[in-house]
Amino acid sequence: MIQRYVLVILLIAGILCAQELNIWKNYSNMQEVNNITSVDDIIWAATSGGVFSTDLLEYDNVLTKSEGLSSQGITAIEADQFGRIWIGTDNGIINIYDRETKGLNKILDINRTENTRKAINDIYIKDNKAYVSIDFGLSIIDVESMEFIETVLKFGDLPSNSKVNGINITDKIYVSTENGLAIQKPNTQNLANPESWESTFIGIEAGQIPAGTILNSVSFNNVLFVGTNTGLFNYTSNQWSKIGSSSSSIADIDVYEDLLFILYEHSLYSYDGSSFSLIYSNNDNTFNKLDVENNSSFFIASAEGIIQFNDTDLDYYYPNGPITNNFLSVAIDNSSNVWAATGKNESAGMGFMRFDQNSWTSFNKSSDDRVITNAFHKVFTHEDMVLLCTWGNGFSIFENDSLNNFTSNNTELEGISDNHDFVVIQGVDVDNSGNIWAFNHWPYNNHNLFVQTPDNNQYSFRVPPSFSFSDKVFLDNGAIDEYNTKWFSINDNGLYYFNENGTLSDNSDDAWGQLSQTQYFNSRDITCITVDNRNEIWVGTTLGIKIIPDPSSPKSQMLTVFPLRQQSISCIAVDPLNHKWVGTSQGLFHVTSDGSALIEQYDSKNSPLPTDNIQSVAIDNNTGIVYIGTEYGLSSISTTSIQPNSDFSELFVYPNPLVLGNSSDNTVKIDGLVENSSVKILTISGKLVNEFETVGGRIDYWDGKDLDGKYVASGIYIIVAYDQEANQVKTTKLAVLKK
Repeated sequence: MIQRYVLVILLIAGILCAQELNIWKNYSNMQEVNNITSVDDIIWAATSGGVFSTDLLEYDNVLTKSEGLSSQGITAIEADQFGRIWIGTDNGIINIYDRETKGLNKILDINRTENTRKAINDIYIKDNKAYVSIDFGLSIIDVESMEFIETVLKFGDLPSNSKVNGINITDKIYVSTENGLAIQKPNTQNLANPESWESTFIGIEAGQIPAGTILNSVSFNNVLFVGTNTGLFNYTSNQWSKIGSSSSSIADIDVYEDLLFILYEHSLYSYDGSSFSLIYSNNDNTFNKLDVENNSSFFIASAEGIIQFNDTDLDYYYPNGPITNNFLSVAIDNSSNVWAATGKNESAGMGFMRFDQNSWTSFNKSSDDRVITNAFHKVFTHEDMVLLCTWGNGFSIFENDSLNNFTSNNTELEGISDNHDFVVIQGVDVDNSGNIWAFNHWPYNNHNLFVQTPDNNQYSFRVPPSFSFSDKVFLDNGAIDEYNTKWFSINDNGLYYFNENGTLSDNSDDAWGQLSQTQYFNSRDITCITVDNRNEIWVGTTLGIKIIPDPSSPKSQMLTVFPLRQQSISCIAVDPLNHKWVGTSQGLFHVTSDGSALIEQYDSKNSPLPTDNIQSVAIDNNTGIVYIGTEYGLSSISTTSIQPNSDFSELFVYPNPLVLGNSSDNTVKIDGLVENSSVKILTISGKLVNEFETVGGRIDYWDGKDLDGKYVASGIYIIVAYDQEANQVKTTKLAVLKK
């Protein structure tokens, strides 16, 4: 059998997207396909990371929350007679995608019910009606008007609000539920009436179906077959009988001509009414849905993409993307590559990833012999050097396409008491002298700080026992300020700092200190430590942020970030304007440089973020893009927080000419500013039209209005930009056309 793995690459305009303000983009793994449908020779896939479509050569659409979907957990998908795509989600919202207009309509009624379970499990469209299988029943919707016809909550004697897994319609409706099978009685119209249904329970008693749940049903050779979690059954001679020897769960069943096709979790069979024939099996993959093209050609929705099986040929289809949706930690290098760590253990971790603004590359044990573990849980960057922390195998450095591993076997790193080779690193950073420091979580000898110099000398430092620890010293987090002071937290004892004063081999001048958790942090757990552009130490806790404004005297003053004082902080990133982007369990917060004011707040309700629980944040200083890592994928938003130029060697304005009244966006971008520039807009004769101070970074915007808030007239205008001392001045011209 020939196997070909086809990865169709989705090219994403990365850095160019940063030229537009507040543009969101989500990146997710779409390899786990839950459901598929086809229309006009295009296969549409419902995945755990959104929706994609393919004609098996290229992609027409990749849809996530940043393209307007209500959720990225897509559970059901179907095409209607108008060619629109009905997309069901795990939170009960139906998204209807118009392929012609690229627009999305949403049906929110199911989501707005009081039911705690409201996932959409399947959508079946027939005769201008959409039958929507839900966790609490069955809804029937008019396809053309998108209005609800009725919702069925009870089927005969089955319990109310039974989960409906799917339906089948021949001369009547067959409903597969978690509690049994319901069949529409002849000539009944009011489906919401329980009396309109005959019901058969699951169980071991006479007349019951001996299974745990009914997953699907189909009529084959005028006999009713049901797929269950314990195999295939049919109903003949007034009794239910097991068909075949397999007791595996039935993912899907379908009929084509004179054959019944049964999709198990790991295999596909055909059944001619008397015997089974194996078509394809793969115990390393999980099958979810079947689309039969003909007796020898199939599409299978699987955990490893769309499988196209044709005779002996096997192809896999899914978009290039991250290998997992779990972005435990993210960092950006100087070349705008995005790096991500994926997990804390071998089973959950998938190694680490790189996104180069065009495509994703995965580094793990199966794809790269240099990788010694899949448990990479934190990533940091220093210029173009990538520093990676593992959970059990020390740390790794990726630079110039070389991967170097630092473990207990080739360094002085020590592991835990039970296994001296099991080294958990909680942070890696580089000081001003180029020394690489690793923060060791739990070494058996309490030498928590490890350093390697540029000439490959190694030293380790033990936290002084005078701090009165218990027998276990758990170091978490880790950061280095501009004075080479190392900051870290230990157990529930608070924040610690250490400076070797430039003498790595002489411990006599080492400086250690502690800010106790009880006295300085009100017994709150420390979750992250970040050094900002002014060398202030920002300490995230389970209930807000504390700031140490003077690291040389850390006990003299500690400030509170009041806009975030009730938030559980997971991460803090600093942009070129020294603003802070803070990840919490309730979304992403953007605060001013001193933390005194909240600028913006984003969550899953008011933005394309797939969840409120933010795991990591990183900022590309070159483009102003903020990357937000979650357990459901990576999101990005373009901002004005771009590293300012050192001088006014270049100043661009665009669009030029600026056309006022042509669209809702009547703004011109001014690019090439120095830090904290001021801008004046003048007429060609030198009359002041408008003036403003910029946000502080490389770019800013003018809305085409004068000081009175009115749009200016058509003409040529002079834009003058200058620094705070007016030592640097740059001018350029802009044409304005007013319609």
